[in-house]
Amino acid sequence: MFIIRIPGASPNTSINSFPDRNDNVTLVSSSMILITLREAADSMGADVLGFSSSEIGCHSIRSACAMALFLAGYAEFT
Repeated sequence: MFIIRIPGASPNTSINSFPDRNDNVTLVSSSMILITLREAADSMGADVLGFSSSEIGCHSIRSACAMALFLAGYAEFT
């Protein structure tokens, strides 16, 4: 979905926006991402993952994506 198509959005609406259940423009915050990551980790369990949800932070996404790119054969500087 294009951001500009969200009801109430404008060309200046931030890219980290989404329409909430009431079709209002809502920004995705780092706290929302952190909660979602930790809930997912809790649902899998520390015994499966090898670490607890409290050890996960928002930087975990960046690290994981960088490793995925490296393992896919992309150059380290990409």
